[in-house]
Amino acid sequence: EGLIKLTLTTMKDITLSDTNAGLDLHLVQLTGAGCSADPVTYTALGHTINGPIFFDNRPAGTYYIIVDGFNGAVGSTTVTITAAGP
Repeated sequence: EGLIKLTLTTMKDITLSDTNAGLDLHLVQLTGAGCSADPVTYTALGHTINGPIFFDNRPAGTYYIIVDGFNGAVGSTTVTITAAGP
């Protein structure tokens, strides 16, 4: 598994894809300070098993792309991230 941090300073359209059909991509946002009074939680915005996946009009903020083995798959991949427009 891998984790990629993506920070947007303005609203953008995001496109994610990778080169390994055995891996999937998830786009999530984390919230919370990470303490017992305010634990970290995540919002799953979407995922793809065999990309690409599109997220239009995502507001400024920090996102995380999770690269994960689908059904136990392992391997390497190249992840392509495009943030453009709108």
